Amino acid sequence: MRQQRLLKPTRKKETSPRTRLMRLHWAPASVALLFLSGITWIVLFHVTEGSLPVQRWGNWNLGIGMLLLLGGMGISSKWT
Repeated sequence: MRQQRLLKPTRKKETSPRTRLMRLHWAPASVALLFLSGITWIVLFHVTEGSLPVQRWGNWNLGIGMLLLLGGMGISSKWT
C-alpha cells in the first residue's frame, strides 16, 4: 500500500495593527467621505461668506475643512 503524506497544519500569520489598517474594506469609502466633507465645508464657508457651516467659529471653519481633507489623505496613504 501506498503511504499518504500527512499535511502539516498551517499557521495563521499574525498581523500587526498597521497591516490590518492597510487591508480595510471601508477605507475607500471613508476617504471619499472625508474628501467630500472637507471640500463641501470649505466651499460652503466661502459661498455663504462665513455664515455657514458654523458662523461663530469664523475662519476656524477653514481649518476644520483642511483637517477633514488631511484625514482623508492620511487614510488613503495607509490603504493598499
